[in-house]
Amino acid sequence: MGGQVLRVVSPQPFPSPTPPEVHNGDLEKLLSRRKILKLMWHLTNRCNLACSYCYVKVNRFTTDLPTEKMLEIADRINEAGVGTVQMTGGEVSLRPDLLEIVDRISRKVQIGLATNGSHITPDMARFFAERGVFVSLSIDHVIDARNVLTRKGSDTPLLLANLRILVEAGVKTGVSSVITRANFRDVAALAKHFHELGVYSWKGIVLSYLGEAKDSGMFDRSMLDYAEEEETMKTLYGLRQEYLPTGFQVKTSKGPFPAFYETFAQEKGYGSSCLCGYVKATLKHDGGLVPCDSIQYPEDYWRGGFAIPSVLEGESLNTVFQESALFQYWALATAGVVPVGCNNCSIFDSCRGACRGKSLVRAGNPAGLFGRSEECARNNKIRFEQVPIARGE
Repeated sequence: MGGQVLRVVSPQPFPSPTPPEVHNGDLEKLLSRRKILKLMWHLTNRCNLACSYCYVKVNRFTTDLPTEKMLEIADRINEAGVGTVQMTGGEVSLRPDLLEIVDRISRKVQIGLATNGSHITPDMARFFAERGVFVSLSIDHVIDARNVLTRKGSDTPLLLANLRILVEAGVKTGVSSVITRANFRDVAALAKHFHELGVYSWKGIVLSYLGEAKDSGMFDRSMLDYAEEEETMKTLYGLRQEYLPTGFQVKTSKGPFPAFYETFAQEKGYGSSCLCGYVKATLKHDGGLVPCDSIQYPEDYWRGGFAIPSVLEGESLNTVFQESALFQYWALATAGVVPVGCNNCSIFDSCRGACRGKSLVRAGNPAGLFGRSEECARNNKIRFEQVPIARGE
């Protein structure tokens, strides 16, 4: 289409102000190329723990879909040709039909499963090994008193024992740890411990301004300042390089952290672009299909003026993904335009404006998807360096 300027094609008009024009590309072709490559599936909102940073705010909804509906959704996922399904919650193991749901997914689909690890059994481990499921456990520290600071209700010795059950059964297993001021000095020791246990990967996830962490004030007390974050990222990246020859993977979260772009983002393919709505979607516990896994469900979508489509209303997963106004807006924001303020940014190719959902929430309407990023790494660096962090007691 050369330099032709295209306006947005949408089943409903954009609210005022209108989003930016799209240059140098055929918008209809861009939107038609969308396909769900990765699906995050929240099997339940129930959980037996009370983690102080839970981004999904578990136990707000306590009614699960019945097994027959979950199996119907699994069939729809198979029909849609999804490449990867990440099953999460809440705590997935609270569903007695968990293994039945997993088994319904086609063997052509890569399955990941996130769990707090408290209900793992040898039979489950053998099943996961046979199905080739990647299982990720959440453990913030190997010392119980340190782990329960953030993961309230955990039995750390039990989790570590269950982790060994998975590894010994041959399950490809990972561990994720949320990095706060309580454990950032211990990242090297944690990596060493999990490597020695034989897990496949360990991921250090820097605390985010989401969910309980945001509303309880924990973020202000526990977030890393810029110097601490920079030190942590450099340590994690050094550990990644150290352990790569062994096959053990050290990873980190992809987010609005200045030090991320000074370390991990230099590695090809380790950008932070989410591309939600373009190649990714999130299926919630009640059958609602949404683009963003980070913002609050369902209120952040309602406040933004969006109706939430459901996969239980007769349409195929791909039809909802391709045709709903919600996903068309999101796909355009993550793949089709340069957000306000991102022009000529040296890290835009890997960042692409970071999480657009948080910008939607801040603006309160769909135009916020195209506005200034609420997770701009450059601005965060300025803020970290110039504005002291006021920590609560």
